[in-house]
Amino acid sequence: MSIRPKIEAALTATADRLSPGAGSKVARHAKNDLATIEASSDNLARRYANEDVRLATPAIFETKEPAGDPVHFTKAHDGVVVVFADSFVFVRGMGFGAREVDAVSIADVTAERVTAVIDGREVAAVRVTGHAGKPKFVAAIDIEKETAQPAAQLAVRDELAALLGG
Repeated sequence: MSIRPKIEAALTATADRLSPGAGSKVARHAKNDLATIEASSDNLARRYANEDVRLATPAIFETKEPAGDPVHFTKAHDGVVVVFADSFVFVRGMGFGAREVDAVSIADVTAERVTAVIDGREVAAVRVTGHAGKPKFVAAIDIEKETAQPAAQLAVRDELAALLGG
């Protein structure tokens, strides 16, 4: 069973919240990320087949030294964060066309509301810090090549942080 339709619907709804009318364009841009989730060797499609998507959001990731507040992005990569009941999946660019996909238990991370600075703009973001070898990154709630509304960015950021236990 494919989980792509329910992730795509949630992603479209969130993108429309961030920038009205951008939902279908964001979903189209994220088609490779959604395919990466479906084709994961971790068999995520089967794992999440019967789970509801609580939130799916486009994000811009920074993994290089994501300390401080605000976090200045130097190596920004676009991607997607999808939250389920007790875990979340993220897909992010790693450079040179490579993508990383990982499913992480919410209990294995802490989330903190921060501000990101991307190309001189301040953007609402969440710092995710994993325990014992789990991922560490900052996800800015933004749409690549679109203008997102700052109030909506803050609302989605707060929702994401709350779902991740922050």
